[in-house]
Amino acid sequence: MGYFILKKSQDGFYSFSLHAKDDESILESGNYESKKEAEDGIESMRTIASFSSRYNQKHTTDNHYYFVLKAANDKVVGKSKYYASRSTLEADVDAVMQLAPLANVIDES
Repeated sequence: MGYFILKKSQDGFYSFSLHAKDDESILESGNYESKKEAEDGIESMRTIASFSSRYNQKHTTDNHYYFVLKAANDKVVGKSKYYASRSTLEADVDAVMQLAPLANVIDES
């Protein structure tokens, strides 16, 4: 089963990441001003993760692939790492869809 890690940066912002059962980070959030906003971001991710329409696959100019997960208001909730192939990206999209709705939160803030 996957898990979220909730963190607080040295400059006072909160963020979270979703990790697979092998401890690999799959998705990173942006910065939030408060812990409550970050927790709401996790809940939003849990809600939208199972909808394939919320994922936008993209690629960089140097042919790396990544995806973003967007909320209903079109705000980016999370961004993936870069992938060398589209098939690896798609495997991690599937992992997020399966893991996020039930993932526990590890609060390291």
